[in-house]
This record gives sequence, structure tokens and C-alpha cells, in this order.
Amino acid sequence: MPLDLREAASLGCCVESGGASEPQPGTVSADRSDKTAQHEIVTVTTNVPGPQQPLYGMGRRLVEIIPYVPIATTLRTGIAIFSYRGTVTFGITGDFAANPDLEVLARGIESGLSELLAAARRHQQASVTS
Repeated sequence: MPLDLREAASLGCCVESGGASEPQPGTVSADRSDKTAQHEIVTVTTNVPGPQQPLYGMGRRLVEIIPYVPIATTLRTGIAIFSYRGTVTFGITGDFAANPDLEVLARGIESGLSELLAAARRHQQASVTS
């Protein structure tokens, strides 16, 4: 799902203003992370800021970059987030035998981004009218 970088910036503003300072359920705090054994990594998520100017190869302008995280050994799901020329694109790579519901993950990301963008727009509207 491509996302306009201006929307992503306002989304970041909205998320930062959430003020969650305590560790949230399901997270590992930094002081415990070195004491927790990590036997297998099954999912990786990466955010790569890309170039905002057009890239060219063999005389042609690159229109879109689809991010990709390869799967191997115990890594069964990869989520890559990449920006290029004013858009943010998500790429999901997965082993369907291990994760037959990858479509649910994709729809959840899309739905979550829609909710966050709506909240960012409301926040921005409230800031303008205040």
C-alpha cells in the first residue's frame, strides 16, 4: 500500500504525540532484552528510507520500488517498509506453509495505516482550528 510521505510525516507527528512512555504489553524493555534468550527469529520488519529524487537505470526512470525481505532458515515472514519519491511502500514476504494467513497480516497493516492516517488528519485539523 503506497503512502504519501506528507501523510507519513503527519502520521509520525500523531504517533509521537501519543506519549506512550511505559513499555506496552507484548514488548521487551531494554533492560530485559539482554537476559532473554532468542532461539529463533521468525519475523523481521525493516524500515529503509529511500531516495526522494528519481533514479534511472539504462536510460529509464525507476517508477516504483517494491521492498523485499528474503526468508531463510527460521525466518518465515518479512515486512519491509521503503520510501521512494514521496511514497512509502510496504512489502510482505512469507512462507505460506508456515503462515497461511499472510493476507490477514496485509489487510491488518492496511487497516491500521488507514486508522492512523485518519487520526493524524483529525489531529492536524484540530491544530489548524485551535
